[in-house]
Amino acid sequence: MSLLTRRATGALLALLGIALPPVAAAATMLAVAAVTDAPPLFLGAAALVLAASAYGLARAAARLVLAPRRRTAAALLAGVAWIGVAAAVVLPAGPHPAAGAVPAQVRFWSLPTGSRIAYVHAAAATGGAREPVVFLHGGPGTPGEGLPSVTAALVAAGFDVYAYDQLGAGRSNRLSDVNGYTVARHVADLEAIRIQLGVERLILVGQSWGASLAAQYLAAHPAAVRAVVFTGPGPIWPGAGHAIAANQPDRYRELLITFLGTLR
Repeated sequence: MSLLTRRATGALLALLGIALPPVAAAATMLAVAAVTDAPPLFLGAAALVLAASAYGLARAAARLVLAPRRRTAAALLAGVAWIGVAAAVVLPAGPHPAAGAVPAQVRFWSLPTGSRIAYVHAAAATGGAREPVVFLHGGPGTPGEGLPSVTAALVAAGFDVYAYDQLGAGRSNRLSDVNGYTVARHVADLEAIRIQLGVERLILVGQSWGASLAAQYLAAHPAAVRAVVFTGPGPIWPGAGHAIAANQPDRYRELLITFLGTLR
């Protein structure tokens, strides 16, 4: 094999050493995860395949382009580098330290479903004779951001307003088994919240994933919903998302108040 051919082949193997290890590791992780839901097992298997494939390809490339005394070091460096990259990507997604002190306006519901749900509430200016408005945030898993800017107008119009962090998000509790995070559980939590509030019906405003949750709740408990507003569930026609975004938040506030103002 000529020197030029050796170097070209070595360069190709080096490129494969960059592209193939993460693919092999991802395939291994999915395969093992199909058998067990234990993170140490499927993540460990993926890490092993990642390091081994990176080392093997780097070793093969080094044999063609490097002196013998440098081959092992280069191959080991490749394997360790890939493990470092994987750790930098995976570890931040793991458990985080608890949040700081709970703000004074945040309260908690302890539901019979086992969920401890953090929420904020703004009382209606006129006594709350209407059904309460409950905002459902997106995600799932993305914490809510408290009461939305439209709250003041809703309160003035006579609505009690609630916004809560869904199970597994924000200051609400987490489950030890990730298989417990289901649509049915979120629906059950929302029904328990309605009962906790002591009302027959809710007005739901669902954003993104929250719109899906609102639809699922409406399907399961149609008599418990006075009205529902879906916001940001996805573009209805090409370019709709840009048109809606251009009119936010004033247009959104105007439409929401207009719609809820029709409820009697």
